[in-house]
Amino acid sequence: MLSNQAKSASGFLDTIGINTHLHYTDTVYNQFDGVIKPRLLELGVKHIRDGAVTYSGINEDGFYYQRLRELADAGIQFNLITSSLDTPWGNPTNYNLLDDIYDWTNGAIASFEGVNEPDIQGVQGWLQSTQSGQQELYSTINNDPELSAIPVIGPSVVWAENQDQLGNLSAWTDYGNLHNYYGGRHPETTGWGSGGYGSIDWHLTQAATVSGSDPVIVTETGWHNAIGSGPGHAGIPEDVEAKYIPRLFLSHFNAGIDRTYLYELINYRNQPNDRESNFGLLNNDGSPQAGFNALKNLIDLFEDPGDSFTPESLSFSLTGETRDVQHTLLQKSDGRFYLALWLGKSSWDPSGQSRIDVPEQSVALTLPRSFGMATIHQFQADGSVNKAVSELIDGNLNLTIRDTVAIVELVSPIPPVAAADALPAEVDFVLAETSQATLTPTVGNGLKATYYDGKEFGQPVLSRRDATIDFDWQSGSPAASMDNDAFTVHWNGFIKPDYSEDYLFTTTSDDGVRLWIDDQLIINHWYDQAATPHSGRISLEAGKFYSIKMDYYESQGWAKASLAWSSGSQGFEIVPQGNLYTDVGQLTETSPASI
Repeated sequence: MLSNQAKSASGFLDTIGINTHLHYTDTVYNQFDGVIKPRLLELGVKHIRDGAVTYSGINEDGFYYQRLRELADAGIQFNLITSSLDTPWGNPTNYNLLDDIYDWTNGAIASFEGVNEPDIQGVQGWLQSTQSGQQELYSTINNDPELSAIPVIGPSVVWAENQDQLGNLSAWTDYGNLHNYYGGRHPETTGWGSGGYGSIDWHLTQAATVSGSDPVIVTETGWHNAIGSGPGHAGIPEDVEAKYIPRLFLSHFNAGIDRTYLYELINYRNQPNDRESNFGLLNNDGSPQAGFNALKNLIDLFEDPGDSFTPESLSFSLTGETRDVQHTLLQKSDGRFYLALWLGKSSWDPSGQSRIDVPEQSVALTLPRSFGMATIHQFQADGSVNKAVSELIDGNLNLTIRDTVAIVELVSPIPPVAAADALPAEVDFVLAETSQATLTPTVGNGLKATYYDGKEFGQPVLSRRDATIDFDWQSGSPAASMDNDAFTVHWNGFIKPDYSEDYLFTTTSDDGVRLWIDDQLIINHWYDQAATPHSGRISLEAGKFYSIKMDYYESQGWAKASLAWSSGSQGFEIVPQGNLYTDVGQLTETSPASI
């Protein structure tokens, strides 16, 4: 196995952006409150590309900058396009207003960009005007103390030969600019012309002509769905686009592209055979396409509310049918790894305008033996995601790789426990009085359980003996007197295994959980989460008693907590009552009293 350096999941999400036209008042973009804003917030993207509008009379009270401020309040940042050209579609940018624009957007400017595709605007002298405009943009930004920290992106062109004409502008850019549309092809294409024409590597080489060694931002890319629009830039079906979109962002991220703005949010006109009107993730009526669902689910999966951290390395290997298998390794701040795997093959023939059946490939993923369980998130052609939990056998997991992305979620075996995560003070377990001598029972009788109000082991409410830990309270709580959305539980006692071997313990919890066996913390996922399995492995001896402690907290929504185990000699099962003991040598058969 080779050690692979992970990158942060939040860092990947920061590379995702989308194009909008919020100032197109004669299109569906004018339905900002009813369609555009709600869908943007639903999508979850944090970067949009639009224009630095400076026409005569514009000010902060105009509808356009009001819209930008509303999105800024939701955490969205903007790359705003400037222009030095006077065209039928817009006037040149008034660079003196850029500091005002910064204020009008509440400072939510991620970057300013040079002229957009000047080589197809039909303007004489576009080359010199673009070059001088880039210099003026860069000087304006860097000579203004309020703006000087904002990066400047270079101009974009449509035709590659025009990058040679623009020449090296890296003295006036912080980022290079690419518009790399794939013409109906898949994002991993090695090109469709001489020298790898059209591939990611080819485009990056072309961008260096203008931006030198600057990092690159793709400000436009994507696919349209107007398959009947005729020859040239070919369209693709919506379900094929849903396969390609997650692969696009992952492939660009792997290639070192700093950010990718997909073109665009919505089909801005209801013209099914017009390619320019059909690049959207949303239909013209605002309903989501499969590609919207795919991108939304990708963002949701990698969302990480945790603090900044340094990603770790993970040793793994892939064997079997690995030809064309692509991968990206990410990590969240809670320690979870996410390994994205997919086939970098074409699902659509743009020349014949027909689907390509991509055969599945079988791959074996090998990890350190300390990883016991994996959750596989398999993207579908409709943009949905199927979720399945699989057990690793001696660190091995057999996978089926498709032309849709599969993401293998792996829990770090034993994350560190913070001092603040110490065990709660235990409540005395009250047993009914008995005149008989108390001896360890020959059959297990469960664990001591103490239930508390609040998420931080507040006031104890209930003490009892639980036969097993296998509870699905759904939207309720363990007792009528307890808050449905804020309670904690502490189980403790002893566990006696039947076999001398390694045991894999698996908790499934909604929300936080910690598990100690023999005073060793083997599971520690103390954060809000949907019902999620987590595993830890430990070697135990048959017939020996080991201490066991498990903490759980609920924070809003559904509540669930279970504890299972498996080993080489026994299958996966909820740890049965027969192997759990409230105490050793001080037990009675009598039911405990309540507090």
